[in-house]
Amino acid sequence: MAKKEFNEKLTTKELARKYAEKYNTSIIKSQEFVFNFLELWKELVKEGNGLLLHGVGSVNVYTEPEGEVRNPLTNEMVLKKERQKVKFSFSNTFKDYVK
Repeated sequence: MAKKEFNEKLTTKELARKYAEKYNTSIIKSQEFVFNFLELWKELVKEGNGLLLHGVGSVNVYTEPEGEVRNPLTNEMVLKKERQKVKFSFSNTFKDYVK
């Protein structure tokens, strides 16, 4: 099977720099915008809110119920606590754009 090749990932600062270049604004203002947007996003998700980014995708937060699971090393049954899970799904519009 062929190994997947991935493009280089941008850091948050690099994203802010590209934003500044594209929209002809200062790097400081663009960094402030990007960092504030991401902080708000994290706060909303932490509070249990989903997020719909039109044309990009959606973030959903759901509760996974507690239940028994088997420890594969010891075969012992262990109680797994209830927890919050986060799922990001890309929209079909975004997937078609990237193709």
